[in-house]
Amino acid sequence: HGALKIMAGDERALALGLVSGMTLADARARVPSIRVLPVDEAADARLIKRLALACEMFTPLVALDPPHGLMLDVTGCAHLFGGEEELCKRLRQLLVRVRVKVKMSLAGTPDAARALARFGRQSIVLPGMERRAVAALPIAALEAENETTVSLSRAGLKSVGDVAARPLKVLAARFGQPMVDRLKRILGEEDIRITPLRAPPDCIA
Repeated sequence: HGALKIMAGDERALALGLVSGMTLADARARVPSIRVLPVDEAADARLIKRLALACEMFTPLVALDPPHGLMLDVTGCAHLFGGEEELCKRLRQLLVRVRVKVKMSLAGTPDAARALARFGRQSIVLPGMERRAVAALPIAALEAENETTVSLSRAGLKSVGDVAARPLKVLAARFGQPMVDRLKRILGEEDIRITPLRAPPDCIA
């Protein structure tokens, strides 16, 4: 409604209670000395793309995960770095070196990894354990329309596990098939491959 809002803040701002989505007027009421800059989405996009290209040292399959994420398909790559845990450690070290604060998760499907990284704890999920790993995540992890999220909450469904316990046909009839498809991908029951920045070659050895 014409109000300026906070899109992001540094650690000091977050420590002072200034969070994304807060109006600038509210932020200034709390911290009069706040220093603000206009959002530069083009610069953000350039930075994310540079980080994506740097991550190609770990896998040739790196995709953008808007608004500010990256998705790496490390299938068949982890052993080159001493296993999944060591690969994640080295990836974190690379990004921390360029002063990027990182939150990452590794799972069998892109949607499960994204949900865990954005709404849960950083983790490495063993194959086939996605359903268990995501069960406690809030329903916000489904990233559904606001109306759907509100309806799920009013129905007493607070977590991904609560939603997953309901019959899928009932969920599809009430909230639409796309929401159910996303749920199944988060649970690790379906997979949609990522679209990497660089198209893979015709033959890989």
